[in-house]
Amino acid sequence: MDAPDGLQVVVVHDLPRRRFVEEKIEGALLPETRFTSASINYVPPGGEQTPHYQDRPQNGDEVVFVYSGAFCLVSGEWTSQTFDTDVVGPVYFLVRTGTPATVRNCASEPVRFFSVFSPPFEEGEVKFLSNSGG
Repeated sequence: MDAPDGLQVVVVHDLPRRRFVEEKIEGALLPETRFTSASINYVPPGGEQTPHYQDRPQNGDEVVFVYSGAFCLVSGEWTSQTFDTDVVGPVYFLVRTGTPATVRNCASEPVRFFSVFSPPFEEGEVKFLSNSGG
């Protein structure tokens, strides 16, 4: 049965994954709305996103919900404790525009996280802090 008007159901694992080469992660883009865009992302075992920040339009935010894996969050010289979602459950963090934030995988399984951008993500807003992408 089709969903009623105004309701959209997406089976995330059916979406095509794409490699975000410069950022060193894989992900799937979710359908965009007028107010937000979202993606599901994967950091490989032992991997780390390329250090970056986002120059968000309208002083926007990124909300990140890590639902699987063991990771730490890196922002400039600061590194968080290691969070293992098998022990502490899912972890939420908010990233304001211009704030460096990198997910580092600390285990042998992928880290899986859901990101929501408000307003919607725009191409070119990711700014890398090093030339190590790719």
